[in-house]
Amino acid sequence: MLLTLLLAIATSAAPPQDAAAVRRQVLDTYNFRPANLNAQQQTEKSKALDEFWDRAKARPDAYLPVVRTMLQEPSSPSFFFYDGSMLLLELSSTAEDRAMAAAAIAKCDLRDVDPTQYFRAVHRLAALGTDVTPAALHLLDDANFKVFVPQHALTLSQDYAFAYLVLPLDESRWVPTLAKRLGTEADPTAQKTLLMTLWYAQTKDADDALSAFEQAKDKPVASQAYARELLLRNAAVQPGASEFANLPSEADLRASRRTRMKSVSDEALFDLDDLTKQIIARRKRGG
Repeated sequence: MLLTLLLAIATSAAPPQDAAAVRRQVLDTYNFRPANLNAQQQTEKSKALDEFWDRAKARPDAYLPVVRTMLQEPSSPSFFFYDGSMLLLELSSTAEDRAMAAAAIAKCDLRDVDPTQYFRAVHRLAALGTDVTPAALHLLDDANFKVFVPQHALTLSQDYAFAYLVLPLDESRWVPTLAKRLGTEADPTAQKTLLMTLWYAQTKDADDALSAFEQAKDKPVASQAYARELLLRNAAVQPGASEFANLPSEADLRASRRTRMKSVSDEALFDLDDLTKQIIARRKRGG
């Protein structure tokens, strides 16, 4: 039994010489920024990436440990944080590796990644229950971030793309971080994205963050007006209206909304608003 255990430990990580070789391959393969290349150069680099992926899939025992290590190193190539995360998810399906990928993706340069691909990768992780809050917050670095969903003729700007990434998760996992970021965020587009998503949260902490922002002395007038508009939406919901008869519990409504937000479509967005109104009504009724 001891011999078997020792053999298992010895084969669980890449041999030192393999690890050093794989590290060199990563540095050589990812020594570029896609944003700095023309179309022909990107095609050539894509071939090199495909070859690297093929080698990794053929020898996951040698490549996985190095990929994991380098995704956690701040000095790793910028594009590797994204593409290496995709490779990690190709080679492993554990919750720990999904969490590692989500953290690494947040460190990539958005200029090097197609916005729709970035969104879909992060949203897939969120749908699996991975906390993607840092990767979602990365969207705030690009005021012009847009996602195209051709199957539904749908375009998501920064606000709804961001909301889509966190709403599949329990609100307790992202409301505190968003509320804190709202207090320091200076970009008007990002402020409105945070405000809208916090309004969808429909929790006391989120309500308090909106109210504090709306009453602050140093915030842009337009952003404060938007916060006020969102708070008025709550006031407009009349819990006794016939449309809110026989409501499920608040917990069941939130669970239904999280499940619905795992699908990306215009119909899902309509359902998001309907379920949020029901949550508001249920909160006013209690339970």
